Amino acid sequence: MLTKVDCPNKPCNTTSYSTSSFDTNNKSLTIKGWQDTTTSTDASVAYQVVIKGWFSDDVKGEKIIQGNYDKKGSWYNEKINLGLNGVTGAHIKVKNLTSTNGVFGAGNAYP
Repeated sequence: MLTKVDCPNKPCNTTSYSTSSFDTNNKSLTIKGWQDTTTSTDASVAYQVVIKGWFSDDVKGEKIIQGNYDKKGSWYNEKINLGLNGVTGAHIKVKNLTSTNGVFGAGNAYP
């Protein structure tokens, strides 16, 4: 596991970042996790690999995942392409694209 993102007890209303930075020489990484609005509205969440900056982030890859994936059910399992050189000092940035009430969720990134 490279890092994790966690919003299981309160919803992520806007943007959250992974708990730690990571390096990888791989051209992609795998994200696995769950996301749920706990309503009838499907979640829509952007998962980005970023290098954090003072004013803006340098996005190295992105995957938008739609739908609710229950914590105790089937989790999503997706790849984010990073380009030819991998990344150094990157974070996973999670952006809620759906609900003003927020999205609950957690997940991990793997090389």
